[in-house]
Amino acid sequence: MFLRAVFFPSRFTEVKISEGKTVLVAKHGDNVFAIGDKCPHAGAPLIKGAVSNGKVRCPWHAACFDLKTGKSMACQKILFRND
Repeated sequence: MFLRAVFFPSRFTEVKISEGKTVLVAKHGDNVFAIGDKCPHAGAPLIKGAVSNGKVRCPWHAACFDLKTGKSMACQKILFRND
């Protein structure tokens, strides 16, 4: 099933789909994807991570997951600067 984003309030959000089950819904380009809302490694809330280039990054240990498949994937290093 493919969803086209006509209006999306933010880059990603959590959506409750049933009692006790929530998914992370993220926009990438014109498409909207839904994957599990918790990192499988330690249960980190992915809503507190970052979405970029079709990936969501875990806020606790920086693992990345593909928005299309939910599978783990390699991430590039991020350089933080204080200017």
